[in-house]
Amino acid sequence: MQSVETYTHSQEFVSNWKALLCDVFGYREHDQFIIVRDYMYRKVYSYLPLLNYTDKTSEELQSECKVLGHRRYIARALNPEQDQLSEGDTVTMRLSLTGVAHAEALWDSRFSGKVRNQIRKSLKSDLRHVVSTDPRVVDDFYLLYTRRMLRYGSPCLGREIFDLLSHYVDCRFYVVYHGADAIAGLVLIRDGPLAWVPWASSDHRYNDRCPNHFMYWHAIRDAWIMQCELFDFGRSPYLRETYRFKRQWGAQPVKLDILKAVQEDTYSKYALASQIWRRLPAALANRLGPVLCRHLPDL
Repeated sequence: MQSVETYTHSQEFVSNWKALLCDVFGYREHDQFIIVRDYMYRKVYSYLPLLNYTDKTSEELQSECKVLGHRRYIARALNPEQDQLSEGDTVTMRLSLTGVAHAEALWDSRFSGKVRNQIRKSLKSDLRHVVSTDPRVVDDFYLLYTRRMLRYGSPCLGREIFDLLSHYVDCRFYVVYHGADAIAGLVLIRDGPLAWVPWASSDHRYNDRCPNHFMYWHAIRDAWIMQCELFDFGRSPYLRETYRFKRQWGAQPVKLDILKAVQEDTYSKYALASQIWRRLPAALANRLGPVLCRHLPDL
């Protein structure tokens, strides 16, 4: 039986994800890879865009990438066997939901004292949340998402992928409100026993109300109720800010192998571009971002 820490995506999920990417971005398939034209219009063979890992092990992907010869490629895979991590290594943060009789038992068995206190504070902060794929909820999430991406100096995906997401995979949008204001949101995708958060955003002006803790607590509880065995917070650079936030919930890091024809540090590669992007007007960034994302195979 597969250990929950080593769960990958299912073949069905990967097939549906490919169909989504081809529909939204107009990509083509070559064997099992998706062909992405980078910003210099060079072909890059990706397995797969926007996924931290797929249905294949690192060893399997290494063999398949060798078949590509000298062509450009990028592929990501879980490497749970690698326990020697260095600061900045790309990891995904995974919380086991097994071995507890009810969701609230996660408080004592998984969460740190700081997280428990922040959740309690959020529950007294006059917040409410909506879970839906309704276009109005997607609207509110997308606004939070684009603001966050600009703040962090990253181009945003277009609205279309979020509109179509629920047609291809089992997903739901969580949006937290204070009064009429949307102040935090995330996307939760379910793939059998695996629950995964690919995107999350919040309005930092409301940090004193702990909307992130409110939101993640409800998402984790719902994942347990749906009988998921693993909650994947998504990727982070090891020991950096987002890693530390996820670690407080009891999530454990699992190394992600990033296989490329030419090895490079993605975070460093885009450092200067990220600084410039932060200075763009929001309207311009939101227009250019979706165009640019189509040509960034290492997102």
